[in-house]
Amino acid sequence: MFFLLWSGMTANAQSGKGSFAGCVVDKDTKQSVGYAAVRLLTLPDSAFIAGVVTTDDGKFKMPIV
Repeated sequence: MFFLLWSGMTANAQSGKGSFAGCVVDKDTKQSVGYAAVRLLTLPDSAFIAGVVTTDDGKFKMPIV
């Protein structure tokens, strides 16, 4: 199964914090994927920063710390 991730980023200039949001969608069927794991990793070593699970309709929102 292949997934396509559509996302957007919002930020608050005063606090320096924001969020990363999107929807996980199956590449072939174009159906949203519920309960998928979404991870934010660093480059170049892929160290784990944060992670969330999508809602039943494939949406997620990850706070940026």
